[in-house]
Amino acid sequence: MISERPAEAGDRAVPGHWEGDLIMGARNASAIGTLAGRSTRFVMLLHLPHGRDPAAVAEAMTGAMAGLPAALRRSLTWDQGREMAFHAQIAAAADLAIYFCDPHSPWQRGSNENTNGLLRQYFPKGTGLSVHGRGELDRVAAQLNARPRKTLGWKTPPAPCRRHSRRRPDNGGGCAAAQPPGAGQATGPPLRRPGCCASRWRATALAALDPRRPLRPLTGSNQGQAGACPRPPPGTRAPG
Repeated sequence: MISERPAEAGDRAVPGHWEGDLIMGARNASAIGTLAGRSTRFVMLLHLPHGRDPAAVAEAMTGAMAGLPAALRRSLTWDQGREMAFHAQIAAAADLAIYFCDPHSPWQRGSNENTNGLLRQYFPKGTGLSVHGRGELDRVAAQLNARPRKTLGWKTPPAPCRRHSRRRPDNGGGCAAAQPPGAGQATGPPLRRPGCCASRWRATALAALDPRRPLRPLTGSNQGQAGACPRPPPGTRAPG
């Protein structure tokens, strides 16, 4: 249970601790697995095209964690649910400690709950989720991971890297982005925008975070510009 989780996971100071759950489709007939980093807020989505039975969730979860270094696979806090009946197999295969929230206590995985709320902009309640392919989940995860977060000082969530020691001097010292093997199940853009873009990101942050204004889907024209300095929306002046 969550009472056994190490203190370092609770204070969010160390990356590698995750929260997870499922978002459900119409009549609970389809689902998407969601993972959010407790300290980084980085989002990974699990593609479950054949249902949410324990075997399917275990396979998707193991695949999503496979590309992360051991330092970023410290723990997972999950909601109560029979879909995690194979948690012992997942823990052994991914070398990942798994803890479960107390019953009816969603606040114990607050980052994941917030992420699920954002995801409903793309996957509304009462709609079927099995129609969304792996590529679509990748695009949605990339959009969320490119969204500046107030809790991160208006920076974007740092992406996991294959080797924890790899650094990039132009993005504040964080790990370089990398896509886990197998993937499609987890994705994200380059780590952070260079400091020269900070003023423009701050100018557009409130617009990006407004739940009434979902980000537009990635297209061929903007999908390859994840590392470029974005322009403020029309009518918005960048400070300084």
